[in-house]
Amino acid sequence: MGNLSCDEEAATAAYELKDSGRLQHSQHSDSCKKEILAQDINRGGWKGVSFILGNEVVDRMVNDGLHVNFVSYFKDVYNMTQVSAAMSILLISGTSNLATLIAAYAADAYLGKFLTVLVASFLKVMGTLLLTVSAVVPSLTPPDAFPASIGQLSFLGFSLCCIILAVGGIRPCSYALGADQYNHTDKIRTQSYFNWYFFSLYVGSLLGSTLLVYVQDNIGWGWGFGVPTMLAGLGVFILMIGIPFYKILPPLGSTYAGFFQVIVAAIHKRKIPLPPESDLYRGVEAMDVYNVHLCHTDHLTFLDHAAIKTEKDFDEYGHLRSSFRLCTVQKVEELKALLNLGPILLIDMLITMVLADQSGGFYVFQARTMDRSMFGSSFKIPAASIIMFTALTHVIWMPLYDRVVVPIIRRKTGDPRGITLLQRLGFGIFLSILALVVSGLVETKRRTLARREPHITPLPMSIFWLAPELCIKGLSDAFRAIAQLEFLHNQLPANMHALGGAMYWCSKGLGHYLGIFLLQLVHKYTKGDNHEDWLADDLSQGHLNYFFYLLAFLQCLFFIMFLVISRYYRQK
Repeated sequence: MGNLSCDEEAATAAYELKDSGRLQHSQHSDSCKKEILAQDINRGGWKGVSFILGNEVVDRMVNDGLHVNFVSYFKDVYNMTQVSAAMSILLISGTSNLATLIAAYAADAYLGKFLTVLVASFLKVMGTLLLTVSAVVPSLTPPDAFPASIGQLSFLGFSLCCIILAVGGIRPCSYALGADQYNHTDKIRTQSYFNWYFFSLYVGSLLGSTLLVYVQDNIGWGWGFGVPTMLAGLGVFILMIGIPFYKILPPLGSTYAGFFQVIVAAIHKRKIPLPPESDLYRGVEAMDVYNVHLCHTDHLTFLDHAAIKTEKDFDEYGHLRSSFRLCTVQKVEELKALLNLGPILLIDMLITMVLADQSGGFYVFQARTMDRSMFGSSFKIPAASIIMFTALTHVIWMPLYDRVVVPIIRRKTGDPRGITLLQRLGFGIFLSILALVVSGLVETKRRTLARREPHITPLPMSIFWLAPELCIKGLSDAFRAIAQLEFLHNQLPANMHALGGAMYWCSKGLGHYLGIFLLQLVHKYTKGDNHEDWLADDLSQGHLNYFFYLLAFLQCLFFIMFLVISRYYRQK
């Protein structure tokens, strides 16, 4: 930490504000802040969050109802191979997550979080409507055993692009909009919010992977996409009726340009010796009512060169000549805060690569070969609904953890969160390794049975054999995913929360792209002269179990990397 406290830095900024002739503007700004705070007294809290979470339930129901069965739609309707369908799923997931960067920029600089979520929700309605059209108009899908034409794929691609942009807009801004309803210093309520945020996601996932998948498999793709269209419209309605209860922050300004300015200024002044911390430029920027001053830190000191003041930086009237030559300590610290998260985001990207390949449609392909009858009855569980065990585990565990486990641990550790966020993240990674090992063992049993009884369809092996690995995966997500998102939110200032959400999803998007690359490597280099590759369309001829063991080994390496990084990580 530097020599000045946050309050002293604020006082310094106010003093320079007065010297620059902007005191009147500051007083006007203060009155505006008081007015905004007065308006927010009766807004926010659970009143606002309830509508945001309601929209999240519906949105996630649509997303997972579509996503988990896309692999069947691509394979059965568009006649793709198993590997092509799996890679298409990863491509959609990865691109959706990378699109969050665009949405975060729009939210921070122009639209604000609420308006970004609203626009994205309308895009979701349009995308699902176009998918419905593709399913009900025969000319938009290829005949059996024929590849899809360029025109058919283009229409499908445009529909998916609308959904990808919608997902990219909702993901980084919806969670941040909910977090805005609470004071950022209230750690207990903030953690509880994140727990219930993910609870709502998995409630939607559970409903989508069961009800919507049943409609798709038993009634048809027309209704299978039509119902999500109606649900997407319901989500827009829920979001809009909550407007009187939201605490809506205005756009706080994009930090993207500021990052570039800091880098350019630091490079330009790299040869100038650093002065005492008190002589660094703090500028005349007034903090937004919802934002906070960042104190100076003593790491990544190269960037501090951007805040070195020289005579050439000011004109004859004392005005700053260029923000690309001199930046405030606030801007420098914002970039430091983001770069400081780099190692954690890298680990998340690598872990996502492994988990994306584990779940990239292969559960569905396994389930399609197994006995899907439910406890001997005539009802058959849709293959894509197998993912419901992950969602169901999360739905059961999350309230128990938030209301029972955390208070007990909190009394023992004294930490408002029970255990630290990095500890939760590490335990989640460990559970993901366990899930991968169990996946390999179950697939070994399924493959052995399939090779021993090649003519029996379905195999005399219940689909419930897949439940344990999916339940462990659900527990892993409950620890890892929540801790990761809350950690980013906690380590960044308010004007970077949408960006923090974007970085969370972006790391996962890059992980999905790496997953595609890993799939291609395995598909190419595990094929021998006398046998199919590990990921053969006929699972009994491949070695999906070897693939799961490979992923478990990689996850162990990444877990060791995480332990080393977390040991030396400097938290805010």
